[in-house]
Amino acid sequence: MNKKWTLGDIIDLEYLLEQDKRCQEEDRLQQRDRDLYLDHVAPRLTSAIDKEKSPRAFHSILVRLWLSLIRKNNGIFPGKLCDEGFRLLRTAFFVGGIAMGLALSLSLFSYTGRLPLNISYFLGLTLVPQTLLLFITLGYLIVMVTRPGKGFGFGLYPLLGLLVERAVKRLHQRAMDRLSPEKQGALASALGVLRRSRKTYGLLFFWPLFILMQLFGVGFNMGVIATLLGRVAFFDTAFGWQSTLALGHGLVFKAVSFVALPWSWAFPEGIGFPSIAQIEGTRLILKDGIYNLATQDLVSWWPFLCLSVVFYGLLPRLALLSWGAAAQARALNGQGFDRWELKKLVNRLVTPIVSTEPLTPQAQVPESREPAAPREKAAEDLSDRFLALVHDDIYDDACHGDGFKTIVRQSMNCYVGDIMRIGLDFSQEIDAMGAVLDPTGPEQEAPVSGILLLQEAWLPPIREILDFIAHIRRVSGTMPLVVVLIGKPGPDTIFTATDPRDREIWNMKINSLGDPLVHVETLVKQ
Repeated sequence: MNKKWTLGDIIDLEYLLEQDKRCQEEDRLQQRDRDLYLDHVAPRLTSAIDKEKSPRAFHSILVRLWLSLIRKNNGIFPGKLCDEGFRLLRTAFFVGGIAMGLALSLSLFSYTGRLPLNISYFLGLTLVPQTLLLFITLGYLIVMVTRPGKGFGFGLYPLLGLLVERAVKRLHQRAMDRLSPEKQGALASALGVLRRSRKTYGLLFFWPLFILMQLFGVGFNMGVIATLLGRVAFFDTAFGWQSTLALGHGLVFKAVSFVALPWSWAFPEGIGFPSIAQIEGTRLILKDGIYNLATQDLVSWWPFLCLSVVFYGLLPRLALLSWGAAAQARALNGQGFDRWELKKLVNRLVTPIVSTEPLTPQAQVPESREPAAPREKAAEDLSDRFLALVHDDIYDDACHGDGFKTIVRQSMNCYVGDIMRIGLDFSQEIDAMGAVLDPTGPEQEAPVSGILLLQEAWLPPIREILDFIAHIRRVSGTMPLVVVLIGKPGPDTIFTATDPRDREIWNMKINSLGDPLVHVETLVKQ
């Protein structure tokens, strides 16, 4: 199993999580994942756990093994097609850049022996546009780093992203058509989540587009350099400069010397760039022609042009390409596994299935398949501490004794640390919540990893509740917020099953917030 995550892995993971969300049979998902864990995942964990000690590393191993097993047993997956499509697109962008560089350069070299190539045309068409684009790209990166919520809507990258997505779909149209309508819907939904989920994935889906643009730029400059060197080596090519402005050769020499600073230490005047005498000897005056100009002056410009393209075109693109590749690797390796959907997946994998059905006299207790060491490690790692928010109207009934904490632990495999009463003073509650969530605050028994908001599902999610959820999200950072639903109170307990229609209403309202870190769960399963 490859230990490095790829973009296709992330796409397939979101695709499968989206399919699981649409599944109404929680028991079937639990049985599927538990069987995978016992039969295939657990036997591979002992040596891995000895080497990887952190909870995040352990969760990463679990999720990677689960993903590889699901993909192995279920045929076509869009992430693998996406990885293959990007490989083809990277080749296409690089070759396309070379072709454009060759075509543009060849169109400039129209020297026929009567008129030399004007270096102003060459630099103006090959270097000036991409230098401006380079500064725009750097400005774009600064915006994305300093204001990550604003940057992605700026520039050509959103349009390029849509074009790339369509290109990948076209490359694998037949394979996509083989997916069932349900799976196609799950894929469309997953791609929508990926486009919107900067809070979850940051710039992860920006870097592949960035790399494509740099590959095109590298190819373009290589095409320009190849054409220039080919013309110099195999053709009698002359270069000169001209201007209707009153520009003296001394001013042009100063400009050329300034441009040549990056390489002048290795290729000095007369070698890496023309001397002042050579510049004076290559000024083109229309009425005089070129017959009085010396050949050694007319060919003195090509090293300067070639090195200009190398230092101001090719090398910056290679640097940005390397930066983009490293940033993409960091983004992939830095993916957290504390998202709620992944917590649920890990819980399904490591939590034993307990049957509540009575045994008949003929029934036999099945032999345990639980691997001891991995199970102990998983139980230790999965003790995530959640802050629970309970409204004043149901606080006394819900939080009497340890019943609430116990049922949350059994149903959701979450450890409830602090329980906060809400619904009395909005501003004070938000401040108190921020103090509890502050990692630099007083020492707690364990860091808070999420928030549970207990709600009665039969009461509709009015605007006041949605506004309160939005304020919670402002102070909770990247922690998941789980709206935990219970049904109408029963005669003996407040913890009853939720009506599916009520849950559907809550799902619709929470999804309308467009926040990938807010989730809806039912506390009591039907």
